[in-house]
Amino acid sequence: MNKVDLHIHSIHSDGSMSVDEVFRTAKEEGLTRIAITDHDALPPWEEISVARDHYGIDTITGVELSCQDPLTGRSVHLLGYGFRPSAPHIRAFCEEVGIRRRAQNTRQLALLKEMGYEFECSTLMDYMGPWGVLQKQHILRLLMDAGYTDHMYSSLFFELFGRGGALRETEESPDYVEGMSAILADGGLVSLAHPGLEGLWDLVPLLKELGLSAIEMDHPVHSDKDQMRVRSLAAEYDLHLSGGSDTHGTYSYIHRRIGECRSHWLIQDNPSERLYFVRKLLENASREALMLSRRPMRCWDKGEQDWVSEVDLYMQQLILGEIARRYPGETLISEELPREEVREGYHWILDPIDGTRNLLYERENFFISLALYEGKKPILAGLSDPYKSELFLGERGYGVTKNGLPLPALSHVPLKRAILENGTKKNLPGKLLQDIQAIRYSGSIAKSLSLLLSGKRHLLISDKVQLWDYAGGVLLLEELGGAARVFPGEGRDGGDMLVAAVSQELLEEALETLNLVQGDEQAT
Repeated sequence: MNKVDLHIHSIHSDGSMSVDEVFRTAKEEGLTRIAITDHDALPPWEEISVARDHYGIDTITGVELSCQDPLTGRSVHLLGYGFRPSAPHIRAFCEEVGIRRRAQNTRQLALLKEMGYEFECSTLMDYMGPWGVLQKQHILRLLMDAGYTDHMYSSLFFELFGRGGALRETEESPDYVEGMSAILADGGLVSLAHPGLEGLWDLVPLLKELGLSAIEMDHPVHSDKDQMRVRSLAAEYDLHLSGGSDTHGTYSYIHRRIGECRSHWLIQDNPSERLYFVRKLLENASREALMLSRRPMRCWDKGEQDWVSEVDLYMQQLILGEIARRYPGETLISEELPREEVREGYHWILDPIDGTRNLLYERENFFISLALYEGKKPILAGLSDPYKSELFLGERGYGVTKNGLPLPALSHVPLKRAILENGTKKNLPGKLLQDIQAIRYSGSIAKSLSLLLSGKRHLLISDKVQLWDYAGGVLLLEELGGAARVFPGEGRDGGDMLVAAVSQELLEEALETLNLVQGDEQAT
């Protein structure tokens, strides 16, 4: 079983350890997955992913947002996990909190001067985190250097920051609804941090209605009684049991070793060696694609309204080059290469940019799709949305993750309630159009399949597909209980048609309405 600590702080807020030190210590403690959850701050994901790959410890995006119950004034801390690394809503929340704290820092330092404390202001920049905010621990370290105390949590700390302390200010954190909304808007899941600390038991039903997914059980401040209460609430409200050491390194009030408290959630197996490679490859390629998408680019019409851009060609060279270096001799199949047949051995199937028109005109809604086949059997796949920084990964038999969080199995939706992704120019039967709830289309088959994976769409019909269009997305769909079929020659201009759905039942219902019951074959 994996050893998981989902509550760790670094120098990016009020911890004493760098990101590299956190991962190195986690490795020494035998952990297999961690989350850095800094207070109202987001360490650079590139820095975290480098440490992840160097130490071989899996990780997800994390944050701890400082919120408040507006009715009682209680402090409510929300842990966010698995959100997209760009996280625009969380960053906006953190910036608002940072502005308040910087103003608070100014008042606190001025008051210290009035009280007669002398310290070297030039060292402040060395202590405050990269977000330009001083925490209580930073101020005490400043006073330690000036000789006013010999350790951080001496009587001086409580005189200044304890109840009634001279530097303690009334909490003016945002409402917990704002914190919940920010995490959810960026695609993350929310856990309630250490509810026993402030006695937040009564808030659990309200938070669940707002979208709470987990509640922290194993935490240094929780007694056995607290843990029992967490278990009871988790069972009653269908919540996961998260947990972690909440370590701040040498800034911790009570020494908390990384891995001392662990999570019962997100303990699924780590990615295999090949899937780990695919994740790193698609993360790097997506950053490159996003940068290139913001520049002017050349493009060419390949015929039949089929476009290719210089970004397609660059991404193909970049991704296939990395695969060839890592796995020499394995077959490479890509949209912009001469067609190869899928036979024996390993075959990598790439669509370097699915949704080239979207890339050219909208600069969004384009995907990178990559799949690995062994013979004619798909074994793993990844879909990446560079614009939204969302990464779907899956391996046959091991489920699917989105930004590191496991996606739930898909639920059946009857045709009358289904939202259709319509990627066909053929006339669809009137009965189908009458039965479905709504029609949408993203302009990218990989994007459409990702919407099925997330349950935001339920049915996809596309009448001009190639293997690279759907190889990755269909495997992920089937891993979650969905189904798909390809019909050779039934599409536009003699092309192939793809029909995919969130369940086998919906697929069969749609195929019957489309009169495509006979002559179909499995997509994979």
